[in-house]
Amino acid sequence: SRPDECEQTVAAGPTSPLEASEQHFCAVLETIALAGLVVDTQGCILLCNDYLLNLTGWQRQEVLGRNWVELFVPADYQQALKELFVEAMAQGDCPAHHTNEILTRSGDRRLIAWNNTFFTGPDGRIQYITSIGQDLTDQHQSDQRLQESERRLQTVAANLPGVVLRYVLSAARTETIPYISQGCTQIWELEPVQIQQQPNLLWQTVHPGDRGAMWHLIQHSGETLTPWFCEWRTVTPSGQNKWLQ
Repeated sequence: SRPDECEQTVAAGPTSPLEASEQHFCAVLETIALAGLVVDTQGCILLCNDYLLNLTGWQRQEVLGRNWVELFVPADYQQALKELFVEAMAQGDCPAHHTNEILTRSGDRRLIAWNNTFFTGPDGRIQYITSIGQDLTDQHQSDQRLQESERRLQTVAANLPGVVLRYVLSAARTETIPYISQGCTQIWELEPVQIQQQPNLLWQTVHPGDRGAMWHLIQHSGETLTPWFCEWRTVTPSGQNKWLQ
């Protein structure tokens, strides 16, 4: 039985274990909130689920029997994917994981992370490939915006006097410093990576007489979600005494 037979009406009567298994496979493919696709050894689409159709804007009758690469893969990546597909067929194996962009009917691009499984016949040759894909487009775009924001922050911070840092105090009182500008080397005589790996190094530079008040102000800021302001004395590793604000 072929995957595209899922589209056929099941005749009344006893259902064999194989038929029941195939019906269950089709039901699972349609209910998962992921793109589902089955292609043959020529790359022709045997089955695709509603999630993929809704994502790309196509109707089922418009894609069944069409070549997956030619219909859904951007032109600038088609040749590379065709070569990968031909190699997989020749070797009788296919990559378990693969990420590539696909095109919607309107021409938009979506980034999909595929998980691939191939099925072989009695002769050991691949008969068809099932791919389950997760749409990473929104996450990828969010990551790009975050990276751009971080880049702008670093550019601004590099031109500011003093130091810019992001200090995080968790509910469990765990301290982390996700970001600190290069200015920390002039103020505390410590490299950014040293402070990020060991935030306690900053506390060691705070004058013993100011640590209690400083910790209280940090806690108050976190509990009330108000801006933190403090003036304190610091002693650098070389013994310099400085006032910071």
